[in-house]
Amino acid sequence: MATQQNNNQRLQREPKFLLSNLFTDAEVVVEPVEQAKVVVAGMTEKIEKKEYPDAYFKRAFAVFKGEYSNLFKTAIWFLLSSVLFIVGLILGRELIEKHFLGGTYNFMSGIGVGFPGGLDSISQSVSVLYGQVFQYVLLVVAGAMIIMTPFASGLFYAAKRAYYQDVYKQNIKTYFIGFKKHWWKYMILGTIVTLILLGVGSAMLQLFSLKEIGQATAGDYIAVIIPAIVGFPIILVCFAMMGLTVTHNLTFGQTFKNAICLIANNLVFVPITGAVTLVPIVGFAMGTMASIITYLVMVGAGYVLLALGWIAMADRGMIKLKSLKAYFDKKYLAEVRKTNKASSAPKQANKQKQAYQNPKKKKKK
Repeated sequence: MATQQNNNQRLQREPKFLLSNLFTDAEVVVEPVEQAKVVVAGMTEKIEKKEYPDAYFKRAFAVFKGEYSNLFKTAIWFLLSSVLFIVGLILGRELIEKHFLGGTYNFMSGIGVGFPGGLDSISQSVSVLYGQVFQYVLLVVAGAMIIMTPFASGLFYAAKRAYYQDVYKQNIKTYFIGFKKHWWKYMILGTIVTLILLGVGSAMLQLFSLKEIGQATAGDYIAVIIPAIVGFPIILVCFAMMGLTVTHNLTFGQTFKNAICLIANNLVFVPITGAVTLVPIVGFAMGTMASIITYLVMVGAGYVLLALGWIAMADRGMIKLKSLKAYFDKKYLAEVRKTNKASSAPKQANKQKQAYQNPKKKKKK
């Protein structure tokens, strides 16, 4: 019985609408209908819309499977821009490593084949690898990421149209419609994400470098942990804004506020989606072969899936915020009516008392 009562209390628990003052209600952007291709004189090609599940992430996966060919063709410009990233990561590392480390080491000092010569330190060499080689590679990769980010606008736009079944056939034209509308927003958001990742990555490399030579301190660990803790929520806001930018009719400032509100009221799904989005970084950091495999997976499926995932998150988040707003608006109106009714009740009672007074008795008094 006690368990049943607890369950009933949970079901009856009132929902919370955190940071409701930041929320701006908006509708999904209606995209221009693509002109149907003329097949025969007087007859046009029929544009068919497919039926996909209503559940948000389930729908995203279904759209990925059903619209993959079209999405891949549309996103080809973004995929081409991403080549700079992998080239900078692999070729940049090889060239910079040769420049800083060279190719000849003597770890044997005066023993055997090392005779004669000085002693090279493995720890010192690894420290240089982290502190200089990887640091410069990180800067090259960050530059490539900033170049990539405006091109992500077309990818997200195509993903949005596929998700909401705003069907299109003209891949290149559709991509550049999205690019023209949103490129500068994605460049700002992508640059912020890149700079945060660069800061955290640089602090980690500095920590690894100092750790190899035994000079790491508690301050070096804090320099990694604090930026990561502070930076992760900012990255979530940027990714949420990327989804909201193409899905809903909002200004850039309204998108920022809605993204914060969306995260505050979805404290499970948004961080999980953000963590999944950042998982490929691990693959890129594990060496040349792992980087190539990770990149091929991302080009083949990853980038499109992540875009659809954030579109689904934007859709889910806005529907939830709209329902919360409607609930509290209705509750507020009910309370106002109740207050007005209570305040008007004494006046009506006084009027009724005055109506039953005898005018003759009143005059005698």
